[in-house]
Amino acid sequence: MKGRAAREEEFLEYLYSIEGKAEWLDGEIYDMAGGTGRHALIGLNIAAELRSAVRKKGCSAFNSDLLVRIPSDRSLCIPDASVICGTPEFEPPKDNIASNPTVIVEVLSDETESYCRGGKFKKYRSITTLQEYVLVDQHKYEVEVRFRHPSGLWDIQTFDDLTQHVNLQSLGITIPMAEIYRDVVFESAEK
Repeated sequence: MKGRAAREEEFLEYLYSIEGKAEWLDGEIYDMAGGTGRHALIGLNIAAELRSAVRKKGCSAFNSDLLVRIPSDRSLCIPDASVICGTPEFEPPKDNIASNPTVIVEVLSDETESYCRGGKFKKYRSITTLQEYVLVDQHKYEVEVRFRHPSGLWDIQTFDDLTQHVNLQSLGITIPMAEIYRDVVFESAEK
């Protein structure tokens, strides 16, 4: 990943002027490459499942149009989906930056997988409201859920069978793996 230096105001001006997506990390702008059809479908599937499951729980599900503020360094990230329980804390002027997600979902891409598992997760952990971080593979049936215990320690649970249900403890819900991967086609060697 290669970025270019910019102040936050410059980043937001740039972000609102482009058709694509970008993140602002450590004072640098990173353009987000266009995702694959699989990436888009998985992101939509999980956002739809989250929306349906949390609707009556006082929570709201969001797609990848919502930016998330990282409190430790003020970076701005764009997860593929997120859930906010309670009242969303939005920043003006466009109210598309939130600082209090409960769950963040990233659909892994070849270019960002190692960063999502490492550096980005470290940034996300500084969000005190974050309880679960979900990583969804787009090349095989695999969902990894990282859950924060009240002690601050994180557990990892992996789901890799279409008959399983992904358990999101912080929301008190399960999502069928088959729904996350609905209509997703893998080449036979990928599964």
